[in-house]
Amino acid sequence: MAMKEIELFEYLKSSLYPDLTKSEGIYDSFDCVSTYAGAYIELKCRHTHYPTLLIEEMKYRKLITQAAERDLIPYYINSTPAGIFSFDLLDLPEPVWFNHQMPATTEFDRVEKVEKLVGYLPIEEAVKL
Repeated sequence: MAMKEIELFEYLKSSLYPDLTKSEGIYDSFDCVSTYAGAYIELKCRHTHYPTLLIEEMKYRKLITQAAERDLIPYYINSTPAGIFSFDLLDLPEPVWFNHQMPATTEFDRVEKVEKLVGYLPIEEAVKL
């Protein structure tokens, strides 16, 4: 069964990042921060496990630049039915980007398709938490 983002946050807080704090805004480009671990984190919960996990180029850029501005490391942490996978975005080559038709949002009411620039992160490059 797939996790919800709040469950993923609570798991990370209880098991890895005791000082984990949530971002304040619903549309922030990150979800949480652990100052102690130096981690600037985006969370994503997937209902299906894939060998590669999608990241939007715009999200990737914001994570990289905003983490650097705060002297933190950008992490992209995904839960799937096969586990929880953490990508240190500074430790991986930048994904190859391509345009793809996708829903405007994944968790809200806008289901119309829009073109987004996306790339894939190979699951074997992640640390399984």
